[in-house]
Amino acid sequence: MKPISGRPLWVRILVVVGIPVLLLAAVWMLLSMDPLTGPGLVPCFFHEITGYYCTGCGITRALVSLLHGRIAEALSFNAWALIWLAFSGWIALGIWLEALLGRPIFKKPQNMRFWLYSLLISALLFLFLRNLPWLPFRWLAP
Repeated sequence: MKPISGRPLWVRILVVVGIPVLLLAAVWMLLSMDPLTGPGLVPCFFHEITGYYCTGCGITRALVSLLHGRIAEALSFNAWALIWLAFSGWIALGIWLEALLGRPIFKKPQNMRFWLYSLLISALLFLFLRNLPWLPFRWLAP
C-alpha cells in the first residue's frame, strides 16, 4: 500500500481534516447519549436472535464509560474492543501525523496479514469465551 505521504495533496488534506472531524463527531455523539440510563442504544441483532453476546456487544457502553474516565467499567463492558481500539488508534494517529507532516513518524506494523488474522482469531475466541456460562467467563459478558 502506498504511504500517505506519497499521495496527492488533496488526499493528505482530506486525512488531516477528516480524521479529527470524524473523531470529534463520534465523541460528541457518545457524550450526548447515555446508553446506561436513556434511549438511543441500538439493540444487537445477533443477541436478539440468538440470545448470545457478539464480539461487539457492550462497545457503546464501554466507549461512553471510557470518555467519562471510568476505565474499569469500560473494560467490564468490552475489554477486547478497547484493546483493539487502542491498537487501531495508534495506527490512525500514525497515518494522521504522516499526512500532516509529510513523513512517517511511527514505524508501521510489519506483516499486516498477521495482525488481521490475530484480530479475527481473537474476535472468535472472545465471542466463544464471553458466552460460556461459568465463572470467570461470565465476567466477559457486558
